[in-house]
Amino acid sequence: MTVLHPLKSIPAALFVAALMAPMSWADYTLSSTSVVTGTAASPYVVSDSNLIHIQNGGYLRVINGDGVNGGHVQLNSSAGAVIIDNGGVVDASWQGTNGAGGTININAPTVINNGKIWANANGTGNAGLVNIQAGTFTQGATGETKAFGGSQSLGLGGRISINSTGTVTIAGNMRTSGELGTNPVFGSAANAIDIVGNGVTIQSGADLGALGGGTFTVNSTNGITQNGTVSVEGSNTVKGGTLSLIASTGNVTVNGITHATGYGASGGGAVIATATNGDVLGGVNANISANGGTNTGSASVGNAGTVTLTGRNVTLTGNSGNINIKADGGESTVSGQVGNAGTVQLNATAGNVTLDGYKITTTGRHGGTVDINATGNITVKGNSYATANASNSQVGNGGTITLDAGNNISITAHNSYETLIADGTQDPNVLTGQGNGGTIALNATNAIGITSTAVSSGIKTAVLTARGSNSQTPGDGGNVTLTGNSIAFNETVTTNNFKRGFINVNGGRGYTGSNGDGGSATLTSSTTMTINRGKIDASAGINQSGVVTNLNGDAGDINLTSAGALTLTNSTITANARGNGGGGGSMLFKSNNSNVTLTNTFAGMFSDNTAQVTVQASNGSITQSGGELYARGVGTGGSGGNVDVIFSNSGTANLFRVDANSYYTAETAS
Repeated sequence: MTVLHPLKSIPAALFVAALMAPMSWADYTLSSTSVVTGTAASPYVVSDSNLIHIQNGGYLRVINGDGVNGGHVQLNSSAGAVIIDNGGVVDASWQGTNGAGGTININAPTVINNGKIWANANGTGNAGLVNIQAGTFTQGATGETKAFGGSQSLGLGGRISINSTGTVTIAGNMRTSGELGTNPVFGSAANAIDIVGNGVTIQSGADLGALGGGTFTVNSTNGITQNGTVSVEGSNTVKGGTLSLIASTGNVTVNGITHATGYGASGGGAVIATATNGDVLGGVNANISANGGTNTGSASVGNAGTVTLTGRNVTLTGNSGNINIKADGGESTVSGQVGNAGTVQLNATAGNVTLDGYKITTTGRHGGTVDINATGNITVKGNSYATANASNSQVGNGGTITLDAGNNISITAHNSYETLIADGTQDPNVLTGQGNGGTIALNATNAIGITSTAVSSGIKTAVLTARGSNSQTPGDGGNVTLTGNSIAFNETVTTNNFKRGFINVNGGRGYTGSNGDGGSATLTSSTTMTINRGKIDASAGINQSGVVTNLNGDAGDINLTSAGALTLTNSTITANARGNGGGGGSMLFKSNNSNVTLTNTFAGMFSDNTAQVTVQASNGSITQSGGELYARGVGTGGSGGNVDVIFSNSGTANLFRVDANSYYTAETAS
């Protein structure tokens, strides 16, 4: 064992003798309080070839010698371990008023911390540095590592750096806090935790973070498991920080609280999980958030940040209970204002994205973005859902939801709730402003298949919705597009001839002036398209309850185009205008190379004489069995529109009922 005290000279002969001594030197053990002095230029050094053990209340207090700042210490074990446990403490914190933290360097093949490692500051002082170089690093449930800036939140945050060639396992507490910037104590970015290992595990019950909008970064060459709490929450003046979990090989598993949220009026930060050559796995207990803060002191609000999960496959498995991933705008309890929502992005670079019992929300003044990309399949099931809604506190636009698959998209719809939602504000009590419905786009190289088994035949929610806001100036419906090699929708419940809402892009419901116009639904398939017991609605909004004035609103557009057979069974397709002055709208059912078959399907609109319904089989026949095709007038004296039935010279048109009558009361839109 060699202990070097920087303020005491060591005779050269004794120093050489120590270096030449046999490797059976005695271990260094501290079980009492030892106050020592070490500076940046001349740190206090404890070296041993085997064991350095601070235990049983042992307290190594390192000061700078100036009466103000923390000191600098090195603990080096060349072939053994540094262990801090049973109440052991290594403390390089401030000494006097506004004092800065010092630095703690630990180098050993094995480092175990079940005690305390501190490099904190006081007042306006800057926090210090904890730097650990290890073969393996373990912090137990009683362990604590801290580098806090001064208590007045004026000092810069500290830095905790763990670099292990082997595994890293962390329980207990590990935290930095303070202002951001370049910390002069150690000459690099303040308020940061960096962990490098060959396999990193953050255990359940662990509490880690860089509070005040710092950075938390894990780089692993053999996977990451996050079961604890990790946070880079912002401050009143700084948005949430950046939290990165990056594995070059192996999987990244997130099954704990993983937050880059704002605080007060600040916005959310960024959560990044990347498995370059592995998968990203989300567990039942995952709570991933880049929300804006909740401000109880003023009217100001922060916007949400971003959540990005990238792996060869991204598999998120929950229990359809709590919301698992959030990028919601901040809110003020004083003013009721809400910040804009953020972005959630899921990327499968060499496989599939699966949501099973998972819930994703990007809700704010204006709805956010949910972007799901896979080179293989995208599967949504287990009562999963994703939202990009405007909030109900202020009128705003719906956001954007995009699913882009290199192979198939398979959706098992939520049995009682919408599955993909990009609505404008729906609360009818929020009067001011106008919010349009958002955009939902599903793109698959191969099949798009949507199956619903509604919990009852009374369910009124649609699977895909992008409705306009309900407000004094109601919003227009949004846009839903599906593009795939084939497209199929099927509702399995048949009780009471039930039909499940497939797509809803209705306009908002008005109080005065008008209703919102209907949006658009566009479905395009390269082979076949089938819809069984589904409803597509692009109608203008209906009057709010209690409003007797016949408010106007134009119908939207519905376009179903298939290269192959187009088959609609027991379905309802509507795009109704409202009021005496409402009109417009178009509806197309087209097969380019095969037949159009309509069985017990009601398809059409109440509008004016500009409405257009077209059924076209360019190289085939049209067959209608039951149901109705219609373009009726709306409003008193309203005239009907046009219904065109077009089929090939070699085909036929077998029709059951086609109606382009003027308005009559018994069949007004509802």
